[in-house]
Amino acid sequence: GRCAEIVHDGHRFDVGPTIILVPSAFEEAFSAMGVKLEDVCELVRVDPTYTVHFHDGTRLSLTNDLQRMERQLESFEQGSFKSFLSLLRQGHDHLHVTLRAIAHRNFYSLFEFFSPSNFLLLLRLNVLRKHYAYIRGYFADPRLRSAFTFQDMYIGVSPYDAPATFSLLQYTEFC
Repeated sequence: GRCAEIVHDGHRFDVGPTIILVPSAFEEAFSAMGVKLEDVCELVRVDPTYTVHFHDGTRLSLTNDLQRMERQLESFEQGSFKSFLSLLRQGHDHLHVTLRAIAHRNFYSLFEFFSPSNFLLLLRLNVLRKHYAYIRGYFADPRLRSAFTFQDMYIGVSPYDAPATFSLLQYTEFC
């Protein structure tokens, strides 16, 4: 939830701090209006982004400090930092392909959206695979699996039901 809201003429506006996962989207929107984002607001990177507390008393702070991430991840599971970097590369690919091929385009019919090329793209983005199962391919430790899938709940979807495409969320949090 948000910290506060403004209600005016039947419209509700959430106000207060929030997570901006893709600052470039805001920069592009302001630029289209002839305004530089940094001239009207300051975006502040929060680091660590958050800390996940596990039932066994261990915790994982999600940080942009790669050396710290390596130390933390390797304390949970040997080889997990390499898997983490691979996951980020895949998330980068998913995000940029999605933006270029889908989000930055207008579709005027369902047929246009579900074109053969988009259908192949959706398969490449793992829309038919569940996110938790996808993450299981990267991490054996259930705590790490949880740490890299709970973000699905930001939009009210269980990691067991969400498509693996949601792995792009982790990329946006670290980049």
